[in-house]
Amino acid sequence: MEVVKKRHITAITDFLTPPYQEIAKIILQQYREITSYISGGNELAERKRIVLAPDYIPLNEEDIKIDLLACKGDFNKKVLENLKITHRDFLGAILALGIKREKIGDIWVNEEGCVVAVAAELSKYIWLEPLKIKGVTCSTEALAGCF
Repeated sequence: MEVVKKRHITAITDFLTPPYQEIAKIILQQYREITSYISGGNELAERKRIVLAPDYIPLNEEDIKIDLLACKGDFNKKVLENLKITHRDFLGAILALGIKREKIGDIWVNEEGCVVAVAAELSKYIWLEPLKIKGVTCSTEALAGCF
């Protein structure tokens, strides 16, 4: 916040857990000359990023720099009949690419795979790298507004 204040620039945090978001909100109250916007890429998101800017710069959803990626695989194969694909499986596959947890937001698991909120600066890398979940190679598709 000091850098934003002194250099008159915009800055974005990594994805924060709810307790860290609350701490950030308390600290932000002390900086009246800084405006902020918080989002996790979806209104139901738990992990969120905060974009900070001088108060004369208006902020909106686009400034938060979050991309949503759909990871899809053929999880209906007989091989996987008795295996349950979980949030942990997708998170592990993404982290195995060498990405830090702080750059990954929420992961919403569905029947086809999952949707993951990602810091925009890493979304192309994840999109280009095939994820392998319990032996199933997943395709990754950028959802609206990505890249």
